[in-house]
Amino acid sequence: MLQKVIKAPMIEALVCNTDTPDYSPQNGNNMLLVGTKFESNYRAFMQFDLSSLPFFSVIRSGTLHLFVARNDFPASASSLGIFQIRSHWEPQTLTWNEQPLVSSSPVDSFEVNYQAATFLTFNVTSLLQDWFSNPSANLGLMVKFMNESSCNFLTIPGYKYPDCHFWPYLELNILDQAPLENHRMLCAIPLEQFVTVSTQPFIQFTLPANVLVYDYSYLVVNIGRSVARAYLQISPDGATWEDQSDTKVINPGTIVSFVPDVIAKYARLAYQSEPASPNTTLQIYIQGRS
Repeated sequence: MLQKVIKAPMIEALVCNTDTPDYSPQNGNNMLLVGTKFESNYRAFMQFDLSSLPFFSVIRSGTLHLFVARNDFPASASSLGIFQIRSHWEPQTLTWNEQPLVSSSPVDSFEVNYQAATFLTFNVTSLLQDWFSNPSANLGLMVKFMNESSCNFLTIPGYKYPDCHFWPYLELNILDQAPLENHRMLCAIPLEQFVTVSTQPFIQFTLPANVLVYDYSYLVVNIGRSVARAYLQISPDGATWEDQSDTKVINPGTIVSFVPDVIAKYARLAYQSEPASPNTTLQIYIQGRS
């Protein structure tokens, strides 16, 4: 069964050739700047976490969406390129003179002209397939104009922007079942997945896991400093969900387990910040055996 998965960036940064500005994501700002404005050239960097995808997933398609909030120099059309990053980088130490290695050719590009208040889309299917089969290659993406000598300057909301509807995001269509001829092999392989998430005031969900052949449990470790809540859900088809546990409070520095009472094909964990509490960080494990 095909499932649609949405992924926001887990890391963002930008560099500028005249200096790293105080309004960069590294300094807590919520906007990404790309292009050339007067004497300054800007490039944006982002990285996505695919580790929560089920082990036997097949990525059928993948698209990167970037919302253009402002287009300050729309008169001259130019191609905006998405480039694969090929070396490790840290957002806090990133500068124009200390950039990671990137591919010489873009993964995809978009001819930007008068686009503003709209999403630009890029086909990144082959790159995501490579990252999923080889996680060590997932070092992120750089966004820049192909021609940085002309005046093309975009403002793009980052994942710290207050309205999540305008965040950059990956849209993946995945097939989460292994081929039928591998079913016996599947049953003999332990289920073990792990993801680190940041809670929000609203409810979020882990990616549905196909657990039909497993005895399994979810274990949640609160490694942050604030209180969170979570509960288990199950589904027969990945679309209709039933709450399978009471909501449990997860205090900082504690671990809480969730074990189902009913057999169903799919399971997921719902989680959020404790009302009126700051966001926190959770490590979510799903472990099982056939």
